[in-house]
Amino acid sequence: MARSHRVDYDADMEEVGLHDGAIIWSDDEVRIRYKKIRKRGVEIWNRLRQALGELRIPVHSLHDVELEPHTKEFRARLTLTPREGACPFHTVAGGTIEHPDFNPFHFFLNANEELIVEYYVEELRAGIVRTGLADVPAERPLIQVPHTPKRLIGGDGRVTLNRDTVTFEFNNQAEPEKIERRRVWTVPISSIESVSWEPQYSAIDRVPFFQIHLIGAPEGARIHPFYDINALLLYTGPGEADGLIFAAALHERLANNRSQPAPEPLKTWLGLYHPHSFNQADNSLELLKDLASLRAAGIITEEEFQVKKKQILDRL
Repeated sequence: MARSHRVDYDADMEEVGLHDGAIIWSDDEVRIRYKKIRKRGVEIWNRLRQALGELRIPVHSLHDVELEPHTKEFRARLTLTPREGACPFHTVAGGTIEHPDFNPFHFFLNANEELIVEYYVEELRAGIVRTGLADVPAERPLIQVPHTPKRLIGGDGRVTLNRDTVTFEFNNQAEPEKIERRRVWTVPISSIESVSWEPQYSAIDRVPFFQIHLIGAPEGARIHPFYDINALLLYTGPGEADGLIFAAALHERLANNRSQPAPEPLKTWLGLYHPHSFNQADNSLELLKDLASLRAAGIITEEEFQVKKKQILDRL
């Protein structure tokens, strides 16, 4: 029997119940209410959406909305695209989130849900046009992370988000160089320039990570997350979803609470690494990308890749 959709009418909003949750439409806001999917292979999808529960998305925070119709091979897809800088999830991911599991603005639709959603997509698209802001970068996050996590557990340690600071604590799984520099490292939020999150599918060495970048750091002063005390390696799968939410929440906090940065963390951090690391970082990252491509193409083995990778990282 086909699954039916539900439309609840209200004076100001209309709710459409879908296979993956529900969308509540109004003139100035879209609310996405998630629910758990009961099937295999959706651990990341469920972890992210259960942790969020519900997202409130102002229409003026959106750049576009797209509905891809179903085909014989694929289900229909609904994707909301935020304005640049408006969504903390997309910002920490570098601007876009390609994998649907990690994109909280992505819905799969059943065939019988497509027609009703198509109507609201047209209404929403018209609303986005009326704002006149679709192509204007946002000066600050316009979409709130509904629940701010206090701690992120990763493969080589954990990060704790306090009121005014972020504290990294590394365990024995961390690289020795990392532990030698700082087993516990606390950074004032005022000293953080930006936050980044990298999932396994796009990481140069297939290891996902969370990383902060300090205000005033030289452009070339990029340290590989394996060795950077400003980075935490993440568990793959649901751990990547946890990392995305934590990174987005931290980005939102620092974007809304800018104050004069403390100079000490930057000086300390720079002093822990050899200057030549900064000069060689860009070339080393390019070499690692090339190696990963060769491994993916089957030209070199996993063992050869690991040996070469260690040689490159040892130069840092």
